[in-house]
Amino acid sequence: MSGLESKVYTGILAVIENGNFDQMAPILRSEEGIAFLQDHSMDMLETLIYGFLETKHKAFIRCIKFVDFYVTPKERLMVYVGSAEQINSITMNVHYCRTLLADLDVLPAVNIRDVKALLVPRIYRNLVQFVRETSSHNDLNPNCSIVSIFFDEVYKLFIKSGCKDDQIRIGFITEVLLRRPFKNLIIRTHLKKVLQQVCYRPTTHEGLWLPCAVIELPFFILNECAEDMRTGLFPLVYHPRYILRIVAEPVAELMEVNWDDAVYLRNVFMLVTYVGRMIDPLSIPRALLPDYKCLFTSLLKTHGTFRNIEDNFCTTEVFILLLESFEPVAQYLLIRELCHLVYTQAITVPYVPQTLAALVDAYRRCFRNDLEQYQIFRNEIGGFYGQLVQMTFGNVDISYMFYAAVCVLIQSQALLKVNKSAAKPLRTEVLDRFRKDIDEYVKLTQMGEAMEEHEAAEEGISLPPSGGPQWADLLGFEITDAESRLVAWLAEA
Repeated sequence: MSGLESKVYTGILAVIENGNFDQMAPILRSEEGIAFLQDHSMDMLETLIYGFLETKHKAFIRCIKFVDFYVTPKERLMVYVGSAEQINSITMNVHYCRTLLADLDVLPAVNIRDVKALLVPRIYRNLVQFVRETSSHNDLNPNCSIVSIFFDEVYKLFIKSGCKDDQIRIGFITEVLLRRPFKNLIIRTHLKKVLQQVCYRPTTHEGLWLPCAVIELPFFILNECAEDMRTGLFPLVYHPRYILRIVAEPVAELMEVNWDDAVYLRNVFMLVTYVGRMIDPLSIPRALLPDYKCLFTSLLKTHGTFRNIEDNFCTTEVFILLLESFEPVAQYLLIRELCHLVYTQAITVPYVPQTLAALVDAYRRCFRNDLEQYQIFRNEIGGFYGQLVQMTFGNVDISYMFYAAVCVLIQSQALLKVNKSAAKPLRTEVLDRFRKDIDEYVKLTQMGEAMEEHEAAEEGISLPPSGGPQWADLLGFEITDAESRLVAWLAEA
């Protein structure tokens, strides 16, 4: 009788089919079971693994650990390679890692190559998938401890097997650790370990020594953000302005690729803020603006994508911090250019009117600054209004924030009483234009509602009363307030 036809094997299949999983262990531990495992443990291991993947019952794990005593490392490796694509359980992934770690001490070189080439990448992908599925905006994510255990085992297998896959090496940080809150001590400890053991590869860039490739430097900077984990891995002797310039592109790419992950972005913002706060305000000259512009465009692409309004303010704070590092003429040119890029959709942002409103607010912030260097914002405000008045939006409800931001800028100018010549045409060229946009929108909305009511009446359907345009009336008050302040100022002798 073959092994697959034996009483032991058919008995195991029967209890699995009937759901009597606790009866598997007694069968395997019986004299007949042990005798069966002497020659057919590989078949039984495979059966138990697939049984667990289907049921997730812990009784299978106990039986798998028992059967492991009778399976040779080579046989176990064959089973693992054959089942690797179906592994969908953290418990089984961790078990694979732990048994493979022990087997590496006795497996021949040819089999170790299989571990490096087939199993480590597969288990790593499972780790990344689990992290993505459990990623949370809650810094106290209960899954963080599970991720830590899983990460530890995969990382140890990566190191011990001698795997040199760069995608996995960097992925431990970019695809796993950065998706967890950096303020968690376990995450910081893991980051430090990866930086020291697999990323610390000294190189040179533009003639200066760095601990790693430029694309990896942001992670060394993030490591420095933890006051309790100083490691000396990051060279603090370089000017922060230089450091920000060389990491601008990789940081911008991290933000764009992970624009919808609030935890990830907070970690990236943390490292940008760490460097930005060390740069003297107004110290970066206009000529260097192109080297940093990618940071601003990427920040705009993340603006408004969060569910939590506090995260939006975080984006704005980082934007303003970086903006104020430049001399004011560079700030002025950058805001003007970004407004153009956003409105023409040369850069894609989630919400165009809201992003433009944030840029108008940034301009107003600079306009209100009474330092002599910021005079350009007051002298050239007429040109800025000329750019804004060309921007039109069909839906006033959606674009309310943009219109309101422009009105607040006009109110600020009237209160500060600055550049009267630029203010004189605002009533007719800007505010009246806004009123026209509102009137047209209200008319179109009312026509659309009337048509819907007519069609519903013909079909005998009763529609609920419409609330009308949500923001049109409120925006009318904003325009009236801006106009009254403007008129009062212009009327002064």
